[in-house]
Amino acid sequence: MSTGSVDYDFGWSGKRVPTILVSPYLDKAVCSADFEHASIAGTLKQLWGLEASDGPDGFLTERAQKANKLGDHLVVRDTPRLDCPETLPRSEYRKRPAVRADAMTDLMEAQLAAKL
Repeated sequence: MSTGSVDYDFGWSGKRVPTILVSPYLDKAVCSADFEHASIAGTLKQLWGLEASDGPDGFLTERAQKANKLGDHLVVRDTPRLDCPETLPRSEYRKRPAVRADAMTDLMEAQLAAKL
């Protein structure tokens, strides 16, 4: 593809985008394929048959056409898995009570005292 006076080969991989897909309709798996932002547009066309009026083969861009699509790497189940948790344990992250927004912290009190 020509972009002005510079030819660019869209076969190169752009930034990789870490992706996590969670669904009872997907098997447990790890995919090591490289995905990029253009993978999203390519996957939307693949899944729902969306067509761009002026892109190559109905894709928005040549980059989206060449990008890895999620649908090429997923196995979608007809029935949901039964090993998914129905509830999650309560987080122990917040052990101390929340501070009220109008309450002064020790640092705020020290700064106020220093100004007086």
